[in-house]
Amino acid sequence: MKKLCVAFIALIVFGSVAILQGMAHAADEPQKHLVPADKGLSKQTIERLYERGKRQVYAGKDLETIGMPVGGIGAGQLYLRGDGTLACWQIFNRHIFSGYGSQNYRTYRPDSPVDSGFAVIVEKDGKTLAKTLDRDFGTVEFAGEYPLGLVRYRDEGFPLSISMQASSPFIPLNAKDSALPATLFSVTVRNTSGQAVRAGLVDGSKTPCLLIQPRRCMRCAEASSSVKTGAR
Repeated sequence: MKKLCVAFIALIVFGSVAILQGMAHAADEPQKHLVPADKGLSKQTIERLYERGKRQVYAGKDLETIGMPVGGIGAGQLYLRGDGTLACWQIFNRHIFSGYGSQNYRTYRPDSPVDSGFAVIVEKDGKTLAKTLDRDFGTVEFAGEYPLGLVRYRDEGFPLSISMQASSPFIPLNAKDSALPATLFSVTVRNTSGQAVRAGLVDGSKTPCLLIQPRRCMRCAEASSSVKTGAR
């Protein structure tokens, strides 16, 4: 019995030494990458990889199933929908189960428990016009290039075209500020009527409204005025 125990201990010791020697030998050898440096790509293929791609723009029914994260770290997975409204705020342990397998990839319009939104007010020829920045504006387009989501609004009967950019903080080499639980909005209003108009941006939620006046009245159809909101 003693001989068997001694033999078992010796096997463990010498086996461990052999493993350590093998590890040391492997460490001395240069590591081989699974993907070779030379992939055999043609010159034309490499040149195509450096070409600037075309922006993908969504409109119409495609807007209904868009949800891009813009909430920031720890903000509860807040989504920017295709029409510029916010959705899917998962806070207070409110977990949204999306299903198993193929059910997890079904398309649907994200729910909007968030009471928020913007509206544009225009004073022209003694009349006041107002439009909310959502799918009811008219023609709405969405271009999602993470971390930036761009939504454009226009309507033939409205004297302004609007573009809204939303994102969460994303600052390369600045992890602290990139982790802020905030959503940033930047709204640009462009006068397309060729006449002077007075316009403002209103917070459409039930929180106190904020009217942001443009920097100046614009007579030139090509002129534009940018207004930026703070973190929300």
